[in-house]
Amino acid sequence: MSLNHLPCYCATLRQATRVLTSIYDEQLREVGLRVTQFTLLQALHFAPGSRITDLVDVLAMEQSTLTRTLAILQGNDWVQVTDRPSGREKCWELTVHGQRVFEQAIVPWERAQRFVEQRVGKRRMKEMHSDMFDLADRAMT
Repeated sequence: MSLNHLPCYCATLRQATRVLTSIYDEQLREVGLRVTQFTLLQALHFAPGSRITDLVDVLAMEQSTLTRTLAILQGNDWVQVTDRPSGREKCWELTVHGQRVFEQAIVPWERAQRFVEQRVGKRRMKEMHSDMFDLADRAMT
């Protein structure tokens, strides 16, 4: 058995994730982001005012990891905490600066997307994207 073809589904997905992460990180470096940070900015762009529990669910991240990443983004003035009208829950949103950084990151992110599509095929990537969502959904229920 080759180490390139371990029989473990998780190991294979993690291997693919490491490769993809390096591709996206390389492209996003020009705007000072890592793909983990971009993903969180993207989530807050599409769902401003999200609670930590919402982000944990959507991103399937550990709360401690999410909290650390949010602290880094907040330190860079890319995200801020706001109160819900009830005042009992804290919500997160992009700052004006964070929105600008997110918008600047779109071009390098799209380059990474195209690079992967060129290597694997756009149709195949769309199918795998759908399959990965389905896998995550089924595994969590």
